[in-house]
Amino acid sequence: MVKLTSDILESATNFYLNDNSVNETTKFILQEYDIKISYDGLRKQLKKLGIVRDNITAIKISKRKHLPINKIIELYTEKLISLKKLAKMFHSSKRTIHKILEENDIAVRNQDEGIRLANTKHTKLPFDGDVNEKAYLIGLVRGDLTPLKKSKYTLRLTTGSTHPLFLQLLQTLFKKYGPSYIYPVRDKISGYQWRIGIELDMASFNFLLEGKKKINNLWSDKNSFLHFLAGIIDSDGSVYIRKTGKYVQYIVRVFGQDVKLLEEIRKSFNLMGFNPILYISSKKGETRNHMKSVITYNKDYYILELCRKEDVLRLLKILPLRHPERIARKEIMLDLERKGVIYHKDTEKMIKLRGKIKGSTKDFIKKAEIEYKKRNDINHPLQHPRGVSLHTLGETPAP
Repeated sequence: MVKLTSDILESATNFYLNDNSVNETTKFILQEYDIKISYDGLRKQLKKLGIVRDNITAIKISKRKHLPINKIIELYTEKLISLKKLAKMFHSSKRTIHKILEENDIAVRNQDEGIRLANTKHTKLPFDGDVNEKAYLIGLVRGDLTPLKKSKYTLRLTTGSTHPLFLQLLQTLFKKYGPSYIYPVRDKISGYQWRIGIELDMASFNFLLEGKKKINNLWSDKNSFLHFLAGIIDSDGSVYIRKTGKYVQYIVRVFGQDVKLLEEIRKSFNLMGFNPILYISSKKGETRNHMKSVITYNKDYYILELCRKEDVLRLLKILPLRHPERIARKEIMLDLERKGVIYHKDTEKMIKLRGKIKGSTKDFIKKAEIEYKKRNDINHPLQHPRGVSLHTLGETPAP
């Protein structure tokens, strides 16, 4: 039996302990020191040092030696790659990947969670916001978004708009939770516009589906009520000034057909010392002209309105709006108040903003028409088979 010097034996030991086998260590010694030693001879010397592995440990190391443990953990926890896919990616087995995760204190997903991820095309992360964020999103959906149960695992939100900043707001709000896409449509009544689809995790965003149907518990306290109200105004409300004779009047409005919900909002307003009015704007069966079409109301249409100057200004100071157009209007109104403006002729900033928004909307509608025609012309070289991003359509600056 070849006897190794203490220096060579120490070097061989370090090599062996670095997850190499006895065979690999004999080859290392031959390559580094030009000494040929047998498997049994080296094993006996390592055994004397008390470091020879048992067969189970040796097999375990041989199966894992090529595996990048940190990368596997990252892909499983952050990218949500399944055990099956990881095993295929790294030429290993599900059992080995499973054991690696367990040994590193990583919670392994159960079968139902695995099936849910396997049956969804895009990754959708669970809701992780607080009660105020939840209230705002419920208000946003309650205003002008439609929640649909696409599948057992997916909730889809949809709405149409001619305002690019509103669609950008929706993409920003939900981008950390799931994919979104927009595409042009042609509505018989509204004409060309853009529709957005957002896909969310059904289990944790089910409150949006429930919030569309019920009234109770949509907000739990004053702060969550204000966030709910901000959401509903950002979605389907209004913040503006109007001309009353030669004077300027400040207005905050919430629209809708759900009079019970508007009554609940009015009660919350009253508890906070506000004095809104609730009235029917259009009765069932009434008609109005919209562009080149005639709209017939199938239900009574209501408006809940704050129009007392002190009420509107006090509300705007505490209302957590997120829609850039609503925020711009709010800031102008507060600035007009600070400057003591009372005549409508002195509200140039609001007039310019209104013109800018109108121009932006007009351009957005035109882009919708162009993209719609591309998508529906199979011979067009720029036909889009799926939704397009807002970046594709060009950036729209905030007002």
